[in-house]
Amino acid sequence: MPSQAREASAAALSSGDEDSLALSLRRAGRSVTVHRGRHWMEAPRGFYQPIHWLARLQAGEATMPRRLAWGYRATLCDEDGERRGNVALPVHLLSDVAGYADDTLSRRYRRNLRDCGKRATLVELTGPALLRQQGFEVKRSAVRRTGYGNAASRNLYLADLDHLFMSSSQLVLAGIVDGRLGGYLTGRLVQGSAYIINVWIATEALRSAIGVGLVFEFVQACRRGGSAREVAFGLHSIEDPTLVAFKEGLGFPVTRVSAKGWVNPLAAAVVRKRRPYAYYRLTGVAPAAG
Repeated sequence: MPSQAREASAAALSSGDEDSLALSLRRAGRSVTVHRGRHWMEAPRGFYQPIHWLARLQAGEATMPRRLAWGYRATLCDEDGERRGNVALPVHLLSDVAGYADDTLSRRYRRNLRDCGKRATLVELTGPALLRQQGFEVKRSAVRRTGYGNAASRNLYLADLDHLFMSSSQLVLAGIVDGRLGGYLTGRLVQGSAYIINVWIATEALRSAIGVGLVFEFVQACRRGGSAREVAFGLHSIEDPTLVAFKEGLGFPVTRVSAKGWVNPLAAAVVRKRRPYAYYRLTGVAPAAG
């Protein structure tokens, strides 16, 4: 067992609140804005969305938080979503947390889970020691393979690690393969909504199926914590059918959550033309066929 680690099967994720999440993000160097009692941030630059994506705001709370912005989006509560929703958040969402178990997975993923149990040891990291030693190489391998994320600077990577362990509402799970870190998952739980933030798997560890094991154990930690009603596994990468199939196969179907938003028409035209898939994730408007 590595230092600052314990068995993943004992992990239980506690729910934090929006204020705690805002404090954690500020400590990590993010700019967080308070608007009508809710916390927002730029993501991407110039576009605002709540730090808690699935907060389901009332329509009166879901308004532009800054005048000099080119757009915003916020999910809405059910009542306002029916009447005031004009865009959508396309997210991979597991809604039955309590019922999530190995027998709910397909035969393929049950086999992957068994393979993971034979080839890897899954642990909960309680501090950054293992990631400081081996985490950057794992992330760099994953970034090179997938093209997602950034692993250009070891120093920046190391500087961010402590922020992963600041709260009981955050969780880091890791997979040990042949005595070394093969991959890890980061996630958090905010007011009943859990988020899988990142899953980094080294290319040489893919055969161990730790990607399946880490996601499964994250949901189990949510179950044991007792306050998670849903788990989000990222936005819909419509351009990557392999990734979509992986997430859906693990029980995270694409769900369109009703939202309220606005995009400056000039910016909308540019983004929709140059980055149609990014525009889809901001608004729920799918790229034109062909």
